[in-house]
Amino acid sequence: MTGVQTCALPIFDVGALMSGGELERELPTMLKRSDGKCLIYPGRLHSIYGEPGHGKTWVSLYLVRERIEAGETVAYMDYDEDDGGKSMAMRLLSLGVNPDLVSKYLRYMNPQGMGTGQLAWLKLKQQLKEWQPSLVVVDTMAPALVELGLNEKDNSEVGAWYAHARWLMRGIKPRAAQIGRAHV
Repeated sequence: MTGVQTCALPIFDVGALMSGGELERELPTMLKRSDGKCLIYPGRLHSIYGEPGHGKTWVSLYLVRERIEAGETVAYMDYDEDDGGKSMAMRLLSLGVNPDLVSKYLRYMNPQGMGTGQLAWLKLKQQLKEWQPSLVVVDTMAPALVELGLNEKDNSEVGAWYAHARWLMRGIKPRAAQIGRAHV
């Protein structure tokens, strides 16, 4: 390539990737709609935003139901409720989820008070590696940001949270999806 200025960052030839025949089209495989199409990509970070009381948690719980009924482990970090899982139990019962499947496949936790220290987050990452979830839900991002000492109204700090979330998932399971849910 003549006349192309080089820099310290790696430069990728996207055209060669496109014409090389090695690309495999990535398709969403989770959160199946009534027409059979799915909305959530494995291995990707997804966000669900909306006003309070408009169904964000219910969408997440429908996805939890789908995954545990498929025999997959789900990690659910609930910063929103602090009732020992009672709200989660009531909601899953209302969705008709088998309690035995919930006991077997759902790893429900309230990480508030876990701390901002590196050791706490390394322990959480180790726990996720052991569980190998196909899905990790962070139910309400604002408290998760605060837990890390970040400001939800500062774009650079929200970006730092996303970087942290990607780090947390790295090495957990190659195709695990992560859902972050937040109010607008």
